[in-house]
Amino acid sequence: NFMGRSSTASASFMVFGNPNVPIVQVRGGTSFTTTPSSVLTIYSSSTKASCAEKQVTFSTRWQVYTTDMVLVSSAVTTSRDPSILVLSPLTLSPGARYRAVVTTTASASNTQPSVSATAEAQITVQNGQVIARVSGGDSRLVPATEVVRIDASSSYDENLGSAAPSVGLTFAWTCSYLTASQFGASCNNVFVTGTTTQPSVSVQGLLLDSTQIYSFTVRAASADGRSASKS
Repeated sequence: NFMGRSSTASASFMVFGNPNVPIVQVRGGTSFTTTPSSVLTIYSSSTKASCAEKQVTFSTRWQVYTTDMVLVSSAVTTSRDPSILVLSPLTLSPGARYRAVVTTTASASNTQPSVSATAEAQITVQNGQVIARVSGGDSRLVPATEVVRIDASSSYDENLGSAAPSVGLTFAWTCSYLTASQFGASCNNVFVTGTTTQPSVSVQGLLLDSTQIYSFTVRAASADGRSASKS
């Protein structure tokens, strides 16, 4: 300046020579949580830079990796739209984490080679629930002279899916009175011996009192401690 003082400033720029590099984004954030029995859907978008050549076309694909970047070959999208990752139930393992990588490639032009860009999402797979089910409804009236069978064999672990009923589950049946005079008291003596740890329990009808109301409860539990009960 006029006083003889001066200063300098500098800036660094990195110039990518190919103007057709796609701008790729994962929509809705970059971290997703799911369960094994759920359908997982992740959307992406790919756009052209303002300086991109108009005739360039994009192709997009998703790939799923473990956190150690090992390709999960079974994790293939079922979507017809390549920009959308749709994974069917039971594709991913409970308790695991994954990296979903979307890659968009711009086609080669007369002046530029093909070029790709990626974006990534983190996937956390939480344990599903144990679903306890009792067939025949919540209430029934039965003859006191018959062996009564109560069936919970359709119970399942969401980690394995409803197509695998009872698999990996242990069962425990209990009986309690609902009538006011003995409310909450145990009536486990009515069970046929050896059936209270089975998916279906048998009750000795001759031991049932027609003046009483009984509640039969099953607890279904997985090996890792998750459980659910149904009466």
